[in-house]
Amino acid sequence: MKRTEDDARAVLTRSQATREKTARLLKKAGARSQAPEGSVDLAAVRASVRRAVVEDEVEKRVAASCDRQAEVEKITRLGRTTLWKLRREDPSFPKPKKPTGGRAIRFRESEVRRWMVQQERKAKIEA
Repeated sequence: MKRTEDDARAVLTRSQATREKTARLLKKAGARSQAPEGSVDLAAVRASVRRAVVEDEVEKRVAASCDRQAEVEKITRLGRTTLWKLRREDPSFPKPKKPTGGRAIRFRESEVRRWMVQQERKAKIEA
């Protein structure tokens, strides 16, 4: 036990001496010294927190404006398999989003409704 404590003290002493030596060399070279280890850049922390809050807000808004597949089935009156085929075969069909990065998918309601209008126009032109 005593041996490991002595080893730890020696390592700490060497690392402290190394830091001091590096600081002296930097000062001699005219470089700006680094902030002490215990100090924290509050501006950087605040900016990081703001960024995280904004990203969280954006993710919530995107998820709120999107419909689940079951809701898209009701809107379009198409079944799950038909929607799956459309996603694979029809390039004009809206691409689903994966808000959580998992298996769940969401469709933007505005894109689905726009696609439905396009399909109605095509049907009128062909008729």
